[in-house]
Amino acid sequence: MDKAKLIITAIFSFIYSIILFKIIIPLFISNHLLQWDMAGHYFNSWFIKSYIFPSITGWNPSFFGGQPFGLLYPGLFHYIVAIFSFVFSIEFSLKLVLSLVMLITPFSFYYFLRSININKLNSSIITLWMFFFLFLPSKIFEMFNYPGNDLTSTFYVGLVTNALALPLLFFYMGSLVKNYKTKNIIYPSIFMFLIVLSHLVVTLVAAIFSFSFFLSKFILYFKERNLLKKLIRYFIKHILLVFTLSSFWIIPFLFYSRFIESIYLGAVLQFKVYIFFVGVLLSFVILFNLKKI
Repeated sequence: MDKAKLIITAIFSFIYSIILFKIIIPLFISNHLLQWDMAGHYFNSWFIKSYIFPSITGWNPSFFGGQPFGLLYPGLFHYIVAIFSFVFSIEFSLKLVLSLVMLITPFSFYYFLRSININKLNSSIITLWMFFFLFLPSKIFEMFNYPGNDLTSTFYVGLVTNALALPLLFFYMGSLVKNYKTKNIIYPSIFMFLIVLSHLVVTLVAAIFSFSFFLSKFILYFKERNLLKKLIRYFIKHILLVFTLSSFWIIPFLFYSRFIESIYLGAVLQFKVYIFFVGVLLSFVILFNLKKI
């Protein structure tokens, strides 16, 4: 094994050892899923299994004199937990899904970095740095009212849907970059569809990345009419496929979202953190001499 492979192996062994011994095992042993938002996510998973499965939306009579369920808050995380709960308990299923999310998060960073032509060693080093970013002290995020995706927000506050959306975001960005070369819209569209069903703010971030990618290619191909037509055709197909897949949820959400003002305040606070998160990643991309995508 050469030196680079040895370093890469050591980095990922370290990352997954931390995930196993500092996150997953304590989660199963010590976390009773009662803190802050976690109890609500537990209830949503239980309600899907008990009353509305296989539907993803319905009517919840239990709170506020009754309210629409699953229309104003994306429910993919709860739905996955509900599916597992037909085999295991709700508590075990929620912890299992959250553990799987933690396991795929570092790989999603690495996948995105490899998609933009950063070599394996440098991608591993940046992945390690991004992984440590998740451990930033909670005081840093208090000013944003715990917006999500750091480990404190995930396990102390219970923002588990944010945790699911983060790796999906990086898989989407990497998939869009890689599959544009072959004009394949299936994989990036599926990832974007899953993001839409996972978290609203991450959907906005993914859309901004997609638009930025389109704009960069548009400028690059501006004088080449044939390539420009292929670019526009590709993104029209991509947008139409995503909308078609998610229309069953996104259309009712857009209609009813005007009744919930808190959505917009939360979006502003969380969007700042996502921009910082992606900005830090891009600074390292520049540092490691990003090649032409």
